[in-house]
Amino acid sequence: MQEQDSQDWSTPYRMAYTNTFGKPPWFDFSQRSTLLVERSKGNEVVEALQFVCSNDADVPVGSIIHTGMQNRHGGYENDCSLARLSENHYMMIAPTIQQTRCKVWLQKHLPPTVAMSDVTSMFTALCVMGPFTRTLLSELTDTDLNPRNFPFFTFKMLDVGLANGIRTMNLTHTGELGYVLYIPNEFALHVYSSLIQAGENTSPTRRKFYAFWGQDLDTTTTPLECGRVWRVKFDKKGCSLKAKEKKA
Repeated sequence: MQEQDSQDWSTPYRMAYTNTFGKPPWFDFSQRSTLLVERSKGNEVVEALQFVCSNDADVPVGSIIHTGMQNRHGGYENDCSLARLSENHYMMIAPTIQQTRCKVWLQKHLPPTVAMSDVTSMFTALCVMGPFTRTLLSELTDTDLNPRNFPFFTFKMLDVGLANGIRTMNLTHTGELGYVLYIPNEFALHVYSSLIQAGENTSPTRRKFYAFWGQDLDTTTTPLECGRVWRVKFDKKGCSLKAKEKKA
């Protein structure tokens, strides 16, 4: 532990800064767990997610939320992003180390009328970030990326570099402007090459700390303890969620 604490991180951070300066700063998010939760008709999907999620999942189509899934003591069983693709269709993104855990937790609590599928291997996920990201992506798509048309924490299907069906989320994990592109694998190399070519003049990114499940969050950590009470809706529609004291 002492050896780990005394490690000098200045060299790798300097290399990361140098390698992204003047180039498109991006990260490969393909390893993150990606699940689809859906139902052909009825309201079962919304009701089920309202039950398992601590945030309000009944948001307008195209919206994205960050939410936890708490156990009966208030601890985190899952920490994820949830995008509402349509009335009965959600896309869930969770940390890599939670892939099996997330599926098991959902299988345990979702009703049999709600379908869940793991589509992690179907997409290549690229997170493109930085102050000029909107300008960069605008060169590759005809969709208006103006904040009034594509605001933060929303989802759109884009054509990028003539590749269609790119599931694009206006969010990053750096605390600044950026997009996460979920690209069907058959288009991944083409979209990647297009981004690299178009991004020769982009600027470097800055990072902001976010709590990470498995390191900062676990089944004993409550939203109150990690500053995430704003992600918990105690009075949300369709669920009488009550706060419970954490047992010692």
